[in-house]
Amino acid sequence: MLSTKLQTVLAVAEYKNFTRAAEELNMTQPAVSHHIKQLEQEVDAPLFVRNKAGLKLTPQGEIVVNYARRMKALHERMFAELQNAERHLSHNAYVREQSHRRGARSVQQPEGQIEDNPFYGYHK
Repeated sequence: MLSTKLQTVLAVAEYKNFTRAAEELNMTQPAVSHHIKQLEQEVDAPLFVRNKAGLKLTPQGEIVVNYARRMKALHERMFAELQNAERHLSHNAYVREQSHRRGARSVQQPEGQIEDNPFYGYHK
């Protein structure tokens, strides 16, 4: 669900190289360049500058990458919570099915059990 352009900018920021980012994303280098160019047009600012060491994020690029990281983390968290909810729902459905198969008996506290407990009502 995280947009391809945001995944691309994160990879380029990590590898500081369009070709390495393309390899990591299983894309061509021109596709990575195109995604970055589209994103730069959307935000109306350059995201990277080239220097001797490779690519460096611009201040605007830092902002985009910081938000992209947050969105990626939220995306991952959302799916983790959905998986947990699915497991919880599946477990509850299983428990309901088992109780229906057994005839859904209610469990009641036997009389006198609490009073028979030697620690019941004990306060020091």
